[in-house]
Amino acid sequence: MKKTHHIFTTFFIISILLSACTAPQVATPIAERTLTPRPPTITKTPTATPNPNYLWISDAVPDALRNESFDWGLPLTADEDMAVLRLDVNESEPEAEWVYALVAPFPTIMDEVTSEALRATWEGEVSDAPALWVAEETRSALTALWGQPGSKRVRTAESHNLLNLAWEERDSWAIIPFEEIEPRWKVLSIDGQSPMHNDFVAEDYLLIIPFGWDCESPCTVEPPEISSTNRDPEKLTVLVMTGVTAMVRATAYKMEMEGITYPARDIGHWLQNADITHISNEVPFFEDCPYPNPNPGMQPFCSNPDYIELLEYVGADLVELTGNHFQDQGSLATLFTLDMYNERGIPYYGGGKDLADAQKAITLEHNGN
Repeated sequence: MKKTHHIFTTFFIISILLSACTAPQVATPIAERTLTPRPPTITKTPTATPNPNYLWISDAVPDALRNESFDWGLPLTADEDMAVLRLDVNESEPEAEWVYALVAPFPTIMDEVTSEALRATWEGEVSDAPALWVAEETRSALTALWGQPGSKRVRTAESHNLLNLAWEERDSWAIIPFEEIEPRWKVLSIDGQSPMHNDFVAEDYLLIIPFGWDCESPCTVEPPEISSTNRDPEKLTVLVMTGVTAMVRATAYKMEMEGITYPARDIGHWLQNADITHISNEVPFFEDCPYPNPNPGMQPFCSNPDYIELLEYVGADLVELTGNHFQDQGSLATLFTLDMYNERGIPYYGGGKDLADAQKAITLEHNGN
């Protein structure tokens, strides 16, 4: 036991000495990592990329032109930036020239305004101007050309409400597309030009609004063909109908003094420029008709046969015979008058040589109407 203990003690001492002779181990420091910061993540805001097939139509485009888009086969977008093809007011490259009309309730006495007066109303320069009603799309179109209206007299409503609103106020105007004219409107001329007349000159008319295409470059779609206008004179028929005429008494006397065509001095061009001019002449022509007396009285009505020159001058195309004085001079004068119309190729209705002749209908056609 003692021997073993001695050996262990000796081994322990030697181990200590060897440990003392060994160079101390220095811990190698771990190199500190340098962290390179990551670049910040940039979130891109998506931008509208024009779709090669998308079509955008401006709010200024009238309904009739807008409705043509249903046949184009192009998808519509409400986002202008998403479209490669756009239809809008376009003065530089117009594809269509849309005609608008200045209208008023039919009982309005005024017949004409100047372009300066209409623009002044829009711009708010006339304090007592009539109310000017427009649909939203018409307002947008005119704003593109004239700038924002400067008057509260310019009022906006749905197109189908304009007529009733104008009639409620009476002292009011409206601007509507030509295709929306109806009988309860009276069309006012502007600087002597009216789209209702056959002598209409578009170049001299204020209310022509140009529309055209704008295609994103490079243009990847062929712009569809659109209607060039909403007023086709080849489809238009102007019919003028007069009230009852009677070339007797003071009227006949004035004709004797001033000339047979005197009654047409101020209105002849309206009648002459119409495609169909209707005259309701309630007085027969009579060879023995006395010289006209301008004083009112109970004298039977008749006209000097020479007075038919007035009907020819204004271009009468049709004569109505329903007036209650047509038989004032008896059957001979009636038959004589009918012969005068027949000789000149002027059709008549509402009267005749017998019942069948008086009951016959007259059909007139013009430009497919």
